[in-house]
Amino acid sequence: MRFGQASSIVLGLLSFVSGAPLEQTVESRQLIPTGLVNLNFTRLNAHFDLLTLLTNTAHVDFDISPIIPNLSLLVGVSITNITLSAGISGTEYISFTHDFDTPLAVPLTGTVNSGTISGVSLTQGALPTLLNAFPSKTLDIFSAGVSMKVTIITQPLVLPLFLPLTQFNVDATWSLI
Repeated sequence: MRFGQASSIVLGLLSFVSGAPLEQTVESRQLIPTGLVNLNFTRLNAHFDLLTLLTNTAHVDFDISPIIPNLSLLVGVSITNITLSAGISGTEYISFTHDFDTPLAVPLTGTVNSGTISGVSLTQGALPTLLNAFPSKTLDIFSAGVSMKVTIITQPLVLPLFLPLTQFNVDATWSLI
């Protein structure tokens, strides 16, 4: 029996056992353990310009990849929205919410960059962030709510999924532009 046929049988059995039609079971997001999604922030870059001191905002981009390459062979992930809070030693310095115009496709192997996200709030203000966070080589992601479309490769299904993440000691770079 091929894997695709086996997953069809499993989906059907889950639908039958729950008493719900397959579409309703899929929409309830009960079929995808979040461990299959397997996301890892590998770098967070913050860029300051002259307006940063006046607006208390910066430009940010991040790199994201699978924690374990090829573990997500069952699913393809495209990020549609992210809400992120990051800082150092329990103090939040960066906070933002961003909708991607084109979903950010996370490769099964390798890394993808988010592109520049402007208007990122420096929650402690520009000067404290420059003095306290700028020298740091890492940031802690206190919370990252990631909304994504998950494609089950063995099935023609695209499911919306929200995944809360927390991650510590993410490599960080700071730059003046």
